[in-house]
Amino acid sequence: EMTIDDLNPGTYTLLAWAGDEELGSYPRTEATVRAELQRRLQRTIADDGTHHFSTEMDRLYYGILTNAVFSTGYQDVFTVPLIKDTNNIRIVLQHLSGKEIAADDFTYTIEDTNGHLDADNALIDPTTITYHPWLVSAGTTTFGSDATATTTTTTETAEATQTTYSAAVAEFTVGRLMAENATTSRLTIRRNSDSQTIVSIPLIDALLLVKGEYRNPSTGSSMGTPLSDQEYLDRQDDYSMTFFIDENNLWMNAYIYINSWKVVLQSVGL
Repeated sequence: EMTIDDLNPGTYTLLAWAGDEELGSYPRTEATVRAELQRRLQRTIADDGTHHFSTEMDRLYYGILTNAVFSTGYQDVFTVPLIKDTNNIRIVLQHLSGKEIAADDFTYTIEDTNGHLDADNALIDPTTITYHPWLVSAGTTTFGSDATATTTTTTETAEATQTTYSAAVAEFTVGRLMAENATTSRLTIRRNSDSQTIVSIPLIDALLLVKGEYRNPSTGSSMGTPLSDQEYLDRQDDYSMTFFIDENNLWMNAYIYINSWKVVLQSVGL
């Protein structure tokens, strides 16, 4: 909630950047005109000139309301709808053989050109940002049971049905995902033992494969209408992608899971 005092009556456009500022991910800049109301991701520039981001990110929201009429002598209240520009992306590598995965077995990167937003929340800088996970972890989970089944008269031992899965998880936060970058933003996973790339796919193109399952309930239709690519990306801010690898640490690229939806990849060109 924000209170604006001493504003002359008239019709205005209200523009808001909102969110956390503890980490300094998107520092505010002084502005005297609307065009200067931009947000630029605070990144690290390497010696070779490449741009990198590898920490958690402050949440950033954008909103704009046009034709807001401020009256004379009244308290005017307006609601500015917000878009969340920051996203959490979780990459899971699961070992089907049960072979243990160490946190440092793989290197994960996401590349995109979404590090600078203008006053209309559009991209204005083609510089590629290489995102690195702020956390990589690994572990094993065992499902099933080999417990003893007991009744009042007999004790029977059931056949062991335990299955052990090993997985590594890489946690990213990235800037606004744009449909216009659907084929250029890229997720890459490399095997550290020999630097071989085992996954390289257009990230946004992959995330949009499950967009058809989501609908806009506020359109008046009983079923809702399908979201546009950009509306889906603006509404969804938490993504989970699970890749399955074999005993040679190679991606079994027949399918992946995206936000719990199984996506079969034989004919999608990824």
